[in-house]
This record gives sequence, C-alpha cells and structure tokens, in this order.
Amino acid sequence: MIDLWDIGTYDSEIKDYLESHRDIIDGYSALERKKDIMVAKLATWVPIQPNRFQGDYAATVDGLAEIMSTKTLRTFHYTRMTDDEVESVQAEGMVPTSVDSLTDVFDKGRSALMSWKCALRAFCPGRRSRPRRAQQSQGWPAGQRAVCTTWP
Repeated sequence: MIDLWDIGTYDSEIKDYLESHRDIIDGYSALERKKDIMVAKLATWVPIQPNRFQGDYAATVDGLAEIMSTKTLRTFHYTRMTDDEVESVQAEGMVPTSVDSLTDVFDKGRSALMSWKCALRAFCPGRRSRPRRAQQSQGWPAGQRAVCTTWP
C-alpha cells in the first residue's frame, strides 16, 4: 500500500516518473511560491503572469494520476486516520459520520484527535450541552465522556 505522506512507500514506477519530471514540478512550484510572495506584498490587485510551467505541469499531474489509478493508496480526508481507523474502513467500508461513530472514536481513546467541544459543534449545531450532568445521569464510568448529549 502506498501512503501519500510517506515517500518511502512509493514504488519504482512512481519514483521514476516523478524523477523524470522533476524540472517541471520544481519549476512550477518555484514560480508559484514567487507569485505567492509577490501577491502578499501588493497593496492593490494587479494582473499576474501565468506560470509558464502550467501546461507541462498539468500534463505531468495527469500522467501521474494515470499511474496512480492502478495502485492502492492510503490518503487522508480532513484529517489523518489512525491505523485502526484505516483497518476499520478496509474491513467495513466507509460509513457516514454520526454520533455513534463519534462515540466509537471517544470510546477507543482517540479523542485527542478532536476536542469534545469541537465534536459537539460538528455533530450537534445549535444545541447546548451539559456533559457532566449527562455523565452523572447515565452512569458513565470514570474517565469516559458523554459524547453529544444535548437538550433543546
């Protein structure tokens, strides 16, 4: 499996392709960084010259996408996934995010990835929460937190 965040997992086909297109990738990236710096210093809008590597870079990305379409990739959407979350997706497939899936995250001790307040805002918008009261009334074991118990 190829982990997009770990170059060491790239196979020789991908490495060779990237190396053979290094000048295009580096040239495009360098000009984009220069443009970003220049734009940040502007007081008013001015037209910016297009990146002269744009066409070749787009073709390079398309070529890489064709190669990667035959590979098994580990990627991340929104945030990085823990190994057990990846294993769960591989075993059970993707499931819609819900209060139950969030509860599972907290129950398995991965709550450090998302604060309780952040989770509450994401899954229970527009509601108030009383987590301590919920823990007491529901008899939660010490150290565990109620996830998204709300009252209108």
